[in-house]
Amino acid sequence: MKYSKQATVAYAGALGKEECLEPLNDFIIREGYSEGDLGFVADDELIDMDCVEHIIASYEKRSPSKSMDSSFIADNDEVVFMEFRFNYQNLKNLDRQKLIDKVKGSTIALSNPTNLHKKYYFVFNSNLKQQAISRLNRMNPMIPQNYIAVDMKDVMDLFFSPETPSTHPSS
Repeated sequence: MKYSKQATVAYAGALGKEECLEPLNDFIIREGYSEGDLGFVADDELIDMDCVEHIIASYEKRSPSKSMDSSFIADNDEVVFMEFRFNYQNLKNLDRQKLIDKVKGSTIALSNPTNLHKKYYFVFNSNLKQQAISRLNRMNPMIPQNYIAVDMKDVMDLFFSPETPSTHPSS
């Protein structure tokens, strides 16, 4: 399963939220990523879920709900959620209910899609990845096993690896 730019852009259009598309490189830098260039294609885009939620909340005249940072569509047509946690220095304040609320808020914002990928990715700086994995595993009550702590190298390997150029229409 790999990222599909074409499907991501089409999905944002179907939602009527084209203005929430943002280049992946710009997005992760805005979220605090500073570990260097991983080689993402310059025009890869994510859907900014905070943007989607703010538009919906404004329309519904309510406060925005918690939401994941981003989503995209994979080449198997599944919606993949990612939350970027680059500004964490210490994982003691990682809160189980807030993580669950972010997934729930984004799921509701997208009208409970039936093609939601079953794993939710929480992206940390590489030096905190193992600590994040351990923290998620030790949460009490337990965090669901489909809440996955990764770093940007994992994201690249899982969804954007260059050995599948067909996922990028410009390739």
